[in-house]
Amino acid sequence: PYGAWPTPAPRPHGYRLAPLSARFVARLIDVVVVLGLNVVANSLFVVQYIREVSPIVKEMQRRFIAGESLAGVEIPSRVGWLELGILVVAMAVWFAYEVPAIARTGQTLGKRLMHIRVFRLESQDPIGLRTSVRRWNPIGLPVLLWGCYGLGVLLQLADVVIGVVDRPLHQMLHDRMTATVVVTVPPGQPATTAPSSQEPTPREEQQ
Repeated sequence: PYGAWPTPAPRPHGYRLAPLSARFVARLIDVVVVLGLNVVANSLFVVQYIREVSPIVKEMQRRFIAGESLAGVEIPSRVGWLELGILVVAMAVWFAYEVPAIARTGQTLGKRLMHIRVFRLESQDPIGLRTSVRRWNPIGLPVLLWGCYGLGVLLQLADVVIGVVDRPLHQMLHDRMTATVVVTVPPGQPATTAPSSQEPTPREEQQ
């Protein structure tokens, strides 16, 4: 109706919702960290994979340049097992990096740098290990499907898209499944302390 006041933005536990841009940058930071950890954790598998694949790639290139058929070029089953091993290790590294941190403090390194934090909808208590595992599963387990024509990546993108269109809390699928929300926490403010003041609503500003 005419003259109705706009609905104020939700403030879970008195905090502002984390902007999607801040969540994206935080995730990007975490991806870089996890990739760095994987350079160490996955190095053995990657070296073995390159040794197995290189002769096959060279033979295919030679035949292509010579105009020969690629029929008969077989990929050893060992290559498939190495691919799976690389994905399992990558998933395990991501799990070890993110799940315990979110369970204890609601923050990974990326979230800490961007001053955002994961809270339960019903309280500011740490979400705990069980909930943190359940929250990670929808984005972490699809890693095993990365080799299936990109199916894993599509599932992860779908999780993100849900958060973009969700209203009013911008909960991604992994947040909706665990009743969690991502909020902005001022620098230096303890996670379990509610903000001392809130921004006035439009009605309060008029008074």
